[in-house]
Amino acid sequence: MQKEILINVESQEKRVAVVEGGVLQDYYIERPSEVTMVGNIYKGIVNSVVSGIGAAFVDIGQGKNGFLYVSDMLMPPREFDVLDDEKTPQPQPKRVPRPRPSEINKLVKEKQEVLVQVVKEPMGNKGPRLTTHIGIPGRFLVLMPFDQHIGISKKVRDRTERSRLYKILKKVEPSVKMGLIVRTAGVGKSERDIIREAKYLSALWRRIKRDSSRVKPLQIVHEEHGLTFRILRDIFSEDITRVLVDNRDEYKKLRHFANNMMPLMKRKLMFYKERISLFDSRGIEKDIEKLYNKKIQLKCGGYIFIEETEGLIAIDVNSGSFSRKGMEETAFKVNSEAAAEIARQMRMRDIGGIVIIDFIDMKYDTHSRNIFNILVGAVKRDKARIKLLRMS
Repeated sequence: MQKEILINVESQEKRVAVVEGGVLQDYYIERPSEVTMVGNIYKGIVNSVVSGIGAAFVDIGQGKNGFLYVSDMLMPPREFDVLDDEKTPQPQPKRVPRPRPSEINKLVKEKQEVLVQVVKEPMGNKGPRLTTHIGIPGRFLVLMPFDQHIGISKKVRDRTERSRLYKILKKVEPSVKMGLIVRTAGVGKSERDIIREAKYLSALWRRIKRDSSRVKPLQIVHEEHGLTFRILRDIFSEDITRVLVDNRDEYKKLRHFANNMMPLMKRKLMFYKERISLFDSRGIEKDIEKLYNKKIQLKCGGYIFIEETEGLIAIDVNSGSFSRKGMEETAFKVNSEAAAEIARQMRMRDIGGIVIIDFIDMKYDTHSRNIFNILVGAVKRDKARIKLLRMS
């Protein structure tokens, strides 16, 4: 099945679509006014320290002061033991007690300069949440300059693969001398690929560290990649047929990015120059417009209705014009299609929080279990952490 990543760049927005077999599966958009701060590294100054709540307010030159919890601060060097268990190698922190909120005064002082990374966007009257546990993400690895442990993503469950990756990290560790975590994208990658990226991230951190000593306080030291770079870094895989970009400047930047971090992508990266727009050429512009509709029609004739309220998202499944001889068969068919479509809509609309799904009533427990399993399988491709509760 053909799988493409389409990148559309306009003056006021960038859009990225993932299309599988002609069907829109993922959609991302970024506008200049919505550019994320998450991942950016700043040289800040501590404005105030509030021991009562165990937090410091840090000015990073972006308007609202950032919020730095005591739990997000670097403590005196933390030691890690790596279990030499060939089956499940994992870093295990020695039991160093977390500092109490009142101990924040021992870790940071007013007017002190601190290097911080944004982990959560500002919201409402609250400024961004910050950390001094800096992490530099790559395609396969995350480099942690202030940690000395190595580890593997918990999502990598295969014991043989975990053991293989662990052995590679042990080879890399002496030269990098910083913490490394293998991301899920690192599964199956060669030793050469992983070592190559570790060296790249290590060099990047040296540049960040050098820049941090040169820039004045309240300035940005390192800016996280924009939408197109982040998406390609995080979702590109070998099963992608090609990556099409309709803007020449963006195409050149991505080729440079691919040279350094993703050589495989370079062969699949193409500049789109046809007269018909890129998204229209794949027939997905209409699908994108439907993301703003409350009612989504299903192929079987049924439909789902998405209603956003103040406290939750309510999704209602209806049979619509679809009808078979038995009500149970009708309900099962519509619910089956709806479960897969709901997962897709949640992913593309970036729906979060509490979601209540009202499926069509079914008599048989086996049918209910099947629908639940369809939903479980469908949400697996979502990058967000999702907790599903059993159907009542």
